[in-house]
Amino acid sequence: MRVALLALLLAACTQPAIEEEDPAKDKQIAELIDRVNKLEQRLKVVEERPGRGKTPTKKPQPRRPEPDGPLVAIKLTGDATKVLLAAGGERKWRLPGRVPAGEYSLLAAFGEGKLERRSKIYVREGEPMSLNCMSSTESCSAN
Repeated sequence: MRVALLALLLAACTQPAIEEEDPAKDKQIAELIDRVNKLEQRLKVVEERPGRGKTPTKKPQPRRPEPDGPLVAIKLTGDATKVLLAAGGERKWRLPGRVPAGEYSLLAAFGEGKLERRSKIYVREGEPMSLNCMSSTESCSAN
């Protein structure tokens, strides 16, 4: 469609010059130019949509497998800014929360500090637990 409008505009502009001014033709040319500009704006919007043109699309993240077995509730007390349980470097769970039974590395951050490995803990099936993480000792203990 854009090509057709440009061809019409070009044809109107390349016709032999007429000595007299023709307001009707000038108006037609102005309208054609306006339509071409509007179409260019629409094309630009379409080209900028995700999956087209310049805008990169985000790849979907692989879905984490659901944990096997029942989940155990873990409560958290203390003043740690962030506490995670890591299972073999594959998956991490943010606490407080529910996790499957198993052995974990406990990672904790205090204040502005970064997450650091604090200890190993074992979560037993059917036994909810509570962790107390204190910045005064920069450690966590099970209650």
